[in-house]
Amino acid sequence: MTPARPLLVALLTSLPAAPCIARIGESKLECVERYGTPVKTVAAELVKSDADADVFEFGGLKIVVEYRDGKAWLLSYAGKGLNKEDVEGLLAKNSGEAAWKSGKFLDAQHWIAREQGLHAVHFIYPTRRLVVMTKASLKADRHPRRKLAAEEEGDGDGEAADAAAEGEEKKPTGKPDRLEGF
Repeated sequence: MTPARPLLVALLTSLPAAPCIARIGESKLECVERYGTPVKTVAAELVKSDADADVFEFGGLKIVVEYRDGKAWLLSYAGKGLNKEDVEGLLAKNSGEAAWKSGKFLDAQHWIAREQGLHAVHFIYPTRRLVVMTKASLKADRHPRRKLAAEEEGDGDGEAADAAAEGEEKKPTGKPDRLEGF
């Protein structure tokens, strides 16, 4: 055994298991254990989703979780402070070891983790938002009336501030990792 191998084994066995598992596929109970009690329940946007979606607030982000058959199949992370490092961290936390292939379409960055059947899209405008979804949820139809209502209402998460900050990239500040626990 090489001298570095015992150190590597010790490091890997000392890491907590929970932060390494995927978030897509978790049950409602697992989501509540991870993020706390939902701040509200809303009607799901996708036709094939369970009727209700949970809205959590955690780490300065609003997280909407839609379930299908009791398992998370669409996660939407939104907030003014959602930066490049957060997006990369959330992608890694949702895919485990799977490699993401990225591309850009219009003003949205997108990724695909084919091995796990995951897709992700990062929007900057009108609100900073990362949506991580299964291949099945990507193909699912939305409820037409709910889509129209959402467009008419907006989501009030600081669209103007997000638009102003569209081109700016946040630098690490040395603050504690706000993604801890995701």
